Amino acid sequence: MRSGLIPVAEGARVRTLFQKLSGSITRDGLWLKSTEAEGGQLHLVASAIGETKLPSCGTAAISGNIVSFRRPGLTEEYSVSVDGVRQNFVIPDHPGHAGKLIVALELSGAKAETATYGARLTLDGSGRLLAYSRLRVTDATGRELSARMEILSANRLAVRSMLSVLMD
Repeated sequence: MRSGLIPVAEGARVRTLFQKLSGSITRDGLWLKSTEAEGGQLHLVASAIGETKLPSCGTAAISGNIVSFRRPGLTEEYSVSVDGVRQNFVIPDHPGHAGKLIVALELSGAKAETATYGARLTLDGSGRLLAYSRLRVTDATGRELSARMEILSANRLAVRSMLSVLMD
């Protein structure tokens, strides 16, 4: 398989030759492993929006060059390019308030550490380092919002952003 997305019954397989990663996006979210070094695979998935816990399972579907992992209140979109696997979080409805928006992420099969560019993920078993970076947050109008990534523990991360007031 070349770099890219391949549809399968349960979602899609992903592969990036340059970054030497392969994996899948299924009803459980993203699973990635290194094709360069022996070692386990990581699982990274949004677990909550603010105080609202998300279901662990959803539906995965591929459309063109994007795989969507959908659960009530959040869609995670994945694409593959020469830069690697990109993960986007789409919240379909404005929470109805201004202020902080926090998307909590759970990580297994790797350990997260703070890095100047975002987060550094170290795969269990192989010790391979992966960059989790290039955070970009936009609202429904396409306006870029200030955001930052936080490492809460070795297996928990958060994306924090400030919401603007909803105007009709």
